[in-house]
Amino acid sequence: MASQPSTTLYITRHGLSEHNLHPQVYMGRSPGARLLPEGRAQAARLAARLAALGGVQRIVCSSL
Repeated sequence: MASQPSTTLYITRHGLSEHNLHPQVYMGRSPGARLLPEGRAQAARLAARLAALGGVQRIVCSSL
């Protein structure tokens, strides 16, 4: 029996944003939802980790 190719799926969440600090605000696609400096740093660390994995073929993300 031939082995089947495997797919690995990584799921992550966006970094810290202004709206995360105010849970009473609907986050969704709210205009002006921006990442805080800490959130940008989190995104940069994630990018480095994904790059280190190698072989990532596709990244799908929301508009945030």
